[in-house]
Amino acid sequence: MIQVRWAEPRNEEALQDVVIMDRQTRNLIQKATQDARHLLESEFAEQLEGIFDIFSDGHIASSPGEHLNAEQCIIRGKIVAAVEHEKAGGVSDEAGSTFACVGLSRRPAEP
Repeated sequence: MIQVRWAEPRNEEALQDVVIMDRQTRNLIQKATQDARHLLESEFAEQLEGIFDIFSDGHIASSPGEHLNAEQCIIRGKIVAAVEHEKAGGVSDEAGSTFACVGLSRRPAEP
């Protein structure tokens, strides 16, 4: 197994099977990760609004649109139930809108 260390090893023995990642490489990986996250968040938001009528301002259509098939109605019901559960648990409109309830809020990644 190859280990990646962020700091220089202290002795030559530690160099065995260790890859030292320079700052530029770390920064490129970090940027690519952030870009991917942004793309996924945007796509998720577009699907919530465009397909399921769940809007970023917190508004949720009272009933599924006629454009949804049976499977999509079930999915929408689960999303709406999750949003309502989160709001009942204390997620306020100020803390984040509907999108925060379904995981689009900016928070640190969990290990």
